[in-house]
Amino acid sequence: MRSERNEARVLSAAESSDPAPAEGPIKTLIELVSIPSVSGSEEEIAGYVFDWLSERGIEPTRSGRNVYCQVGSGEPSLLLNAHTDTVPPMGWTTDPFKARLAQGKLFGLGACDTKASLAAMLHAVAAAAQSGLQGRLVFAATCMEEVGREGLEAVLPELPAFDAAVIGEPTNLDIGIAQRGIACVQGVARGAGGHAALATENPIHAAADDIRRLHSIRFERRHELLGFPSLQATKVSAGEVVNIVPARCEFTIDIRSTPHYSNAELVGMLKSVLRSDLTVKSSRIEAVETDPSEGVVKAASHAFPRAELIGMGFTTEMVFVPRPCVVVGPGDPAMAHKAEEWVEVGQVVEAARAYDRLVKRFLFCS
Repeated sequence: MRSERNEARVLSAAESSDPAPAEGPIKTLIELVSIPSVSGSEEEIAGYVFDWLSERGIEPTRSGRNVYCQVGSGEPSLLLNAHTDTVPPMGWTTDPFKARLAQGKLFGLGACDTKASLAAMLHAVAAAAQSGLQGRLVFAATCMEEVGREGLEAVLPELPAFDAAVIGEPTNLDIGIAQRGIACVQGVARGAGGHAALATENPIHAAADDIRRLHSIRFERRHELLGFPSLQATKVSAGEVVNIVPARCEFTIDIRSTPHYSNAELVGMLKSVLRSDLTVKSSRIEAVETDPSEGVVKAASHAFPRAELIGMGFTTEMVFVPRPCVVVGPGDPAMAHKAEEWVEVGQVVEAARAYDRLVKRFLFCS
């Protein structure tokens, strides 16, 4: 149950320029926003989700700060997933944990990313529990998505088996079926170092030359939804004293891959062009995509009839799902991680209805 502190944080209609709905996914979203859940601190919100499901006759399981449940039985089976954590509040001029309704929008930390999807999915799960499913619905509310550990990837081995998945993230209710991968490469240019008036080799200049060479790399295989890969220098570090040429200059290259170019292939392209020493710091997140002919894509397109099939430049838990998967949810992805974050109330209500349609379409008609 919600604590008294959280109860006090729920915005009353008198404090808002819009009336606060008494029931439904918006009320649930207001309550979710009222619970601080920065990555690593999801104990309270996990308890809320556990209690919310239990109060509706569903038997959830708690695994650390993750909560999951199963509704129905038999085949086929579908997973709904949304993460419970948020980034830390930065730059807010209002209380980030006090939801505010104004002009058809709900403001609050995590309102868009991704408590709106979580609220809508909870109501879809509750509806499924009352509908006599011919298949099995699995739901998981997971932690630590924003920092990439302990969440869906960790709890997947515990979950009941599923044939396909729906990840809730802000997509403006479009349907994400492709997602870029990520790799990080560190470059090091070296030299002898020495007095600025006498040194003949400068690692900073060598690193700058390599960074310019990134623009010479050309791609031929363009992905229909994700375009070409990107290679971006994101960090450069060298030097300590103004009149000494350093012996090394380090720089970081952010790689965003596509299904047409693996992380390994892109690293190989870098090594063939750049002269600095290169070290792969991370490369486990590969690009993924789901074929539009998959049943979950068709069910999502039926449930969200105005949606477009899109590719996503940002990373979601889709990368960890070993089954056909789509990413769809309320909210503008441009609002994620921003101060004064908001989501359109109408999108949240529509998402709850559409998730319900998607579940029934996939489980009854797959």
